[in-house]
Amino acid sequence: MKQAMLSPKPMRMKTSVRLSLPAQAGRFARVMTGMRIVTLDGRPWHRLGAPVTTGETLFEIADPASLHAQLVIPEDEIGQVVLDTPGQLATAAHPGRYLDFSVQRISPIAEPQGLSNVFMVRAQLDEIPDDLRPGMQGVAKLELGQKHYAWIWTRKLRNWVRMFFWV
Repeated sequence: MKQAMLSPKPMRMKTSVRLSLPAQAGRFARVMTGMRIVTLDGRPWHRLGAPVTTGETLFEIADPASLHAQLVIPEDEIGQVVLDTPGQLATAAHPGRYLDFSVQRISPIAEPQGLSNVFMVRAQLDEIPDDLRPGMQGVAKLELGQKHYAWIWTRKLRNWVRMFFWV
């Protein structure tokens, strides 16, 4: 079981709002989009009535269809993961619903997390339900083939012995 977090590809949209009449200079502007979006960062409603400057980022949005799972794989298990490895993801919000995915990208560099190093693996979801949101966390299981129970139960011990005795 691996930790997983949903994250979208952020869209950097530059939208210019131009008021046509000088009499409307003190009015509010409405920004509309032709697609379904979710807000990633920023809370524009906290700034109601506050002046803004040109080029200031008010909020970041993303297309929910661009959601992908970010898996956290320990460094001692990354050797078993290859591209297009299938798996299933269960979010903490919906633990009984399993979402199918496949590994899309494996980070070539480990990142420290706690006392160990982990690799970040990007997985593409086969279908994205409407109630999925960025930042949701859960558990992912990768299908790495079948192994004997003895191999599974003793793998960490065998790896420790190999590292300790340089075997």
